[in-house]
Amino acid sequence: MRFLSPYCLFLLLTVPALYFLQKRRGTGHIKFSAIKGINAVVSPALKIRNYLKWLSYVILSLFVIASARPQVNIGGGKVPSEGIDMVMIIDVSGSMKTIDKLPLGGLKPGMKSKPQDMESRLDKVKLISRQFVKNRKEDRIGVIAFAGNSVIVSPPTQDYKLLDRQIAALDFNLTTDGTALGMALASGINMLKDSERKEKSIIVLTDGLNNAGEIEPIHAAYLAKNYNVKVYAIEMGSFAENEILREQSIWEGVEHRLLDKMSRFTGGKHFVIPDSGQLYSVFNEIEKAEKSKVDVAGYADYVEIFPQFALPAVVLLTIQVVLLNTRYRKIP
Repeated sequence: MRFLSPYCLFLLLTVPALYFLQKRRGTGHIKFSAIKGINAVVSPALKIRNYLKWLSYVILSLFVIASARPQVNIGGGKVPSEGIDMVMIIDVSGSMKTIDKLPLGGLKPGMKSKPQDMESRLDKVKLISRQFVKNRKEDRIGVIAFAGNSVIVSPPTQDYKLLDRQIAALDFNLTTDGTALGMALASGINMLKDSERKEKSIIVLTDGLNNAGEIEPIHAAYLAKNYNVKVYAIEMGSFAENEILREQSIWEGVEHRLLDKMSRFTGGKHFVIPDSGQLYSVFNEIEKAEKSKVDVAGYADYVEIFPQFALPAVVLLTIQVVLLNTRYRKIP
C-alpha cells in the first residue's frame, strides 16, 4: 500500500493532542464526602455515552487516513526479460549522399544491377536499419544521428513502431555538415551508462573521418570501456569512388586502424563493407552477442482504497450524532 498524499498523515498528530487537551480540561464535578457505592448506581447509558464521546478520535483518524489517499498495487512489479541495450549511431553527413559504385572489376558473371544500387548510402542504411528494428523483441534501442553535431533521435526504447518512423525520417538537414564521431559516441555512452543490463552496445554506421566535435573517438572509446559498452564500427563505402575521401591521405590506413582499434578495445568488432548490401548480415552478427537476463519494471496498476476508510468514518459519525441526540442525549 502507498499514500498518494502522505503528508496528510501528519494530521494524525492532532488526535493525541486533542485527547490530552480534553483530558486536561476535565468536566464539571460535585464534591462528596464519600463515593463508596456511587459506582453501583451509575447508569449503563452514561458509560455508553462516554464511549461515544471517545469514538470521535477513531472517526477523525479514519478521515485523516482517507485524505492521504491510500492505494494498493494490483499488478505490475518485476517481469523477467532478455535482450540487449543498444544505441544506433547513424552518419547523416554529406558523404552519406554518395551512391556506391561497383568495384573496379564490375559485376560478376550472372549478377544484375538492382534499383537499390541507385540509392544513397543513407537510404540503404535506413532501409536495413528499419528491417533490423522490426525483428527485435526484447532489445531496447536508441538512435542518434550525427554529422557536425550529434542529435538524439530516440532514447533506448522497445517501441519499435516509433523507432521505425524516426529512422525513416532521418535526413541530411538535422545538423551541420561534418563528422563528429567522438561526440556522437559520447552521447550514446551517456544513454547506456546507467543501464542495468550486462550487454550494452553501440553500433556506429559511418563512411567518413572524424573531423569535428570536441571529443576524439579514442577518448570516447576509453569512456565506453569504463561503462562496459561495446562499440561495433561499421565502415561503409571502402570501394566507393569518393573523390573527397581519396584526397585525404589519412583515409589510407590511419582512420581505418582507429576504428578497428576503438572497436577491439571496447570488446566489439570493426566491419568494413563495400556497400549496405552486407549491412543486414553485420547486424545479425552483432545480434549474436550474449544477451543478459534482467528484471524489467512493469507498469504498476494502483487502485484507490480511501473509501474503505472514509465510508466507516461516515457510518460511525452518523451513529454517533444520532445516538448523542436521541437515546444518549445530555440534558443541561
